[in-house]
Amino acid sequence: SMQEQSLKYVDENWGGSLRFRVSEIAVVAFVKSDKPKLFRGLQIKYVRGSDPVLKLLDDSGNVAEELSILKWNTDSVEEFLNEKLERL
Repeated sequence: SMQEQSLKYVDENWGGSLRFRVSEIAVVAFVKSDKPKLFRGLQIKYVRGSDPVLKLLDDSGNVAEELSILKWNTDSVEEFLNEKLERL
């Protein structure tokens, strides 16, 4: 079973942040790779029993958009992040 833990990739110069809730294999594969470190402002949160979602936050930290990524593969996640976040 996956333990609750939090991996955060935050840059103070970038106003927004992004959070994953992870419980799905393809998304877990992405999270455990080195790829999350390549995206500025990415936060990863494990929430036991939750389906994986991407939350886009506004500059105030409020959820501006929430997307279910239950059926996404690793490439889909990376492609979406490439569009939304700056790569390091």
